[in-house]
Amino acid sequence: MVIPAFNVADWIGMTLESILTQTENRIEVVIVDDGSTDGTLEVATKFSDTDSRVHVYSNPTKGGAAARNFGISQARGEFLAFADGDDTVPERAYELLLQQANRTGNDMVVGSHVTVWPHYLLDRRRNLPIFDEVREGLTLADEPLFLRDRVCWNRIIRRSTWNRLGIAFSEAKRSNDIQAMVWAYALIAFDVIPEPVYIYRRRVGSSSMTSQSTQAKSLSDYLEQELACAEIVRALQNRWITDRYFRGILEFDVWTHVGTAIGHEGSEFSVFRERLQTLLSFAARDAIRALPVHQQVVYDSVARGDWEAARIALLEQGRPMAAALDAVDAEWIVQSLRLTNSRSASQSAWFIRAGYLKAIIDECGQLSDSNLIHLHRRAVSLVQTGVPKHAFTWRQQQIVLAEVGSASAIRAAMARPEPAGIVRAASAAKERAREIARRELGDRFVGFKYLRARDIVALARRARPRHAKRILAMARRRGKRG
Repeated sequence: MVIPAFNVADWIGMTLESILTQTENRIEVVIVDDGSTDGTLEVATKFSDTDSRVHVYSNPTKGGAAARNFGISQARGEFLAFADGDDTVPERAYELLLQQANRTGNDMVVGSHVTVWPHYLLDRRRNLPIFDEVREGLTLADEPLFLRDRVCWNRIIRRSTWNRLGIAFSEAKRSNDIQAMVWAYALIAFDVIPEPVYIYRRRVGSSSMTSQSTQAKSLSDYLEQELACAEIVRALQNRWITDRYFRGILEFDVWTHVGTAIGHEGSEFSVFRERLQTLLSFAARDAIRALPVHQQVVYDSVARGDWEAARIALLEQGRPMAAALDAVDAEWIVQSLRLTNSRSASQSAWFIRAGYLKAIIDECGQLSDSNLIHLHRRAVSLVQTGVPKHAFTWRQQQIVLAEVGSASAIRAAMARPEPAGIVRAASAAKERAREIARRELGDRFVGFKYLRARDIVALARRARPRHAKRILAMARRRGKRG
């Protein structure tokens, strides 16, 4: 067990207690202090004075990655495990991980984990469907979704294998474990157990990684590591793995930081923005098209260097976005999206739907006639740039087709009831999505295992007639193939 420690005096005692009281007591704990100034070293030393399993060192260089690498060089156990000095480990974690490793002889075993915030907690099994059962001898070709789980502390790895493959943690201010874990996934067959084997604490404070995540240098370091991970994945020359990798990081990991870096026009985020464009240049078009449409719009705008469009796309939908579109050449933005991705009508229609039409639908009763007419006129003018009608829901189509300049006609279009057939098709598709989300379709729909329910809901919601029918047909076809 390797623990890098920096200014965690208030927490490291709990961390060590949780490790030293494991049901599997054949544990060696290597603590590497990284120049703490708050008494962390003293707390760790007290444990080493009373428990021979604990060994304390000072980091000969500087940084969390260097501390982990040095700790590995001092470790003597058969397996490596990692922890941070402010987290805890469930009491049976290493017993369960070792039992699985001994049963199959594989070199890495991965478990689920729990993240604890000040007011709630989240089991990783709830938002990443890869820890639902024991699985053995996996590779990335079997399950690329493990590229969404790149932390080092929810697993054990055979030390001889780690050293033989030359895996090491990267010197980076942030995310210094993700490159090492991608190497491990790429090179090692691994097992999975469903039990949570780690409790990760989300700390609030100036020294926590959470607080540093919005700093420009920290974000640039993260993307540098992400680019290195992308190179590893691309070197596997497997389109399935590569697409799943980019879909995962662009929808979640990278997206977490996009608003901060794009929203600031200052030069301090210029390196992040440059690296983001490089990363997007590696991603296949199909991987981006699989994302929710608002993310497609942002990333395609970034790829073109249209930072103004990207910033507008990140605004609150409805009137705030409509007001921002009024201040720019919105026609050019819409046309650029259509030309960038001619196969995706939903992208070119998105600003119209999320800005002007959402403002009309959400606030029709509160808008004055003049404001309503203005929003409608702008929406119609953007549609006339060549956006196809099928990119809109039935309700949105009625609004666009209403007489320009007539508030009463727009309000009448809003009040018009939807045809019963469309409502039925939308309801059926949404119910199918709920069944998929609850995993209630059994073996007949195994092909749906990782299809996101919200994608179906997005297609079917109140509804684009053609899409509602197609999504039900797709469900039936995939069910038969599964």
